[in-house]
Amino acid sequence: MCRSVVLALLASTPILATSVFYSTDGSTTPGFTVGLFWQASSSPGGTVVSVEMQFMSGLSGSVDSIVAALSGSLSGVTFLLWSDAAGMAGITLDTFSFNNVTGTPQLLTATSTTHAQLTAGTLYWLEAVGPLPGLQTQTVNWYFASPAVNGTVEVENPIPAVLTNQSIAAFAVLGTQAPEPSLFWAVGVGLAGVLMRRRC
Repeated sequence: MCRSVVLALLASTPILATSVFYSTDGSTTPGFTVGLFWQASSSPGGTVVSVEMQFMSGLSGSVDSIVAALSGSLSGVTFLLWSDAAGMAGITLDTFSFNNVTGTPQLLTATSTTHAQLTAGTLYWLEAVGPLPGLQTQTVNWYFASPAVNGTVEVENPIPAVLTNQSIAAFAVLGTQAPEPSLFWAVGVGLAGVLMRRRC
């Protein structure tokens, strides 16, 4: 009897699944428009351009991965997750590496490096980092969201410029939502009550 009650209580604890912290269309596979994009780039002369999209997290918890609509002249592309500091990118929170970018626009997924903790209702920035300068111009195209979404974009060229009411690029931030503390408290109390019974 005791064992069956304990197992029932444990079974009532939800399994933590991947959740959408933010998405330009609300899904894990955000739609995008081919032909319209923001571009991160570098030139042989050393000029590096990076672009960042501001977003508000809808959930609290840890980041697992990001999804973005990309193409480029190089296969390896780095994205950074930033905190917000008075409407601009603040402190780096996480790093993501895309290793299979091609010249064809497609949705790609990159895994979180540090599993940054996000807070619901808080603003953040996601940046497509400009490639390191080489012998040729390097480009990364980050395609506009479809349906269109307007928001705030920061372009570093190299001085940051914040642009409001812009069409933002397609992306999703996925992670594991933080469980409600009250749920674990209730399960814990239930287990304690069962274990304290002398008949167990």
